[in-house]
Amino acid sequence: MKKIFMFAVFLMVMIASAAVHAEVYEDSFSITPLGGGYFFEGNESRKDIGIIGLRAGYNITENIGLEGYLHYGKTELEDVSDEPWQKIGGYGIEGLYHFFPESKFVPFVALGVGAIRYGIGEGTRFSVDYGGGLKYFLPYKVAKFFFMDNIALRADVRHVMPFNERYNNLLCTFGIEFSFDAGTREKVRPKPQDTSQSEQVVPQAEVAAMGETAPLAEAPAPEEVVAPQAEAPASVEEVAPQAEAPAPVEEVAPQAEAPAPVEEVAAAPPITAGTTQVETKSTPQEDITNLVTKWLNSWRSGDMETYRNCYASGFRSRGMNLDGWIKYKKNVRKRSKNITIDIDHLRISVKEDTAMVTFTQSYSSSLLKDKGKKTLELKKINNEWKIYREVMWS
Repeated sequence: MKKIFMFAVFLMVMIASAAVHAEVYEDSFSITPLGGGYFFEGNESRKDIGIIGLRAGYNITENIGLEGYLHYGKTELEDVSDEPWQKIGGYGIEGLYHFFPESKFVPFVALGVGAIRYGIGEGTRFSVDYGGGLKYFLPYKVAKFFFMDNIALRADVRHVMPFNERYNNLLCTFGIEFSFDAGTREKVRPKPQDTSQSEQVVPQAEVAAMGETAPLAEAPAPEEVVAPQAEAPASVEEVAPQAEAPAPVEEVAPQAEAPAPVEEVAAAPPITAGTTQVETKSTPQEDITNLVTKWLNSWRSGDMETYRNCYASGFRSRGMNLDGWIKYKKNVRKRSKNITIDIDHLRISVKEDTAMVTFTQSYSSSLLKDKGKKTLELKKINNEWKIYREVMWS
């Protein structure tokens, strides 16, 4: 009864735990060194023992995972003097289901099959087990120190039932889980950049986040200035002084020559204006501002294909290549809610085909609140600016 009570209390604490910080990743491997105790039911006549072992698993989704285990210890029979130590080893496979995978505290349940290997000629007994556990994920900086995606402290409880005999044993362990990206999912392929869409997005991003980039909104201005034709007659008068001739004509008689000035006003000026528009050429600063705007808006909207297209194929950050970076950002974006991101104090430095962009970034979501200086290093590739380094100085 005592063991059953301990097990029930543990499960209640496990299910009640929840917080806001996403930690369990799909398509990831985990390795867990562990230690703990194996408690035999009284009628098995063996002394409880300490064990050591290892778990290795794979998360198919954020909720569902598979895990293999192996543990080892030594016991002896009760009330038998001079009984040699008896080696006992257990191994098997379990299915895990994680509750609240977007939490810092992640409870889970487990169900598995395996075997228990007894020493001194008792052979192997097949077994089934069920139970649960709790994972507490450490801060991201700790995981990166060990070159891992995540590190968690972990506690497990299992009710182990060997076949052939009706025993009810209890396995309690504590361990440290190291997890890392498996990289087996198909990667997202970037679609070609639609320049017409990026031009439409620019004014929105500048109003929302970049007060210093407002000059881009004046790019269409030449079209509007040309439309009024009030200035066109002025240029006609400067070219030909005969513009004064219509005054005497009106005094002499209403002749058919009066429509002639109308023909001159409606003539070539619109064509000349069109030619001026074609000659307008954007500066590197404007092109870079367009890239930053597209990068910012695609993250806000969750358009990860456009977001990926902002980066160079040789991009690296935090030890990840472009594929790893996009997978990491997709996981963050998928688990985040109420995302707001703004930037200001934008600075652009251009040198030939490279550029440095710095700004102050204010970021807030259900997972993270952060403000600091961010640096984007750019390269011009195939006449397009791309991000190939990204650093956040919190």
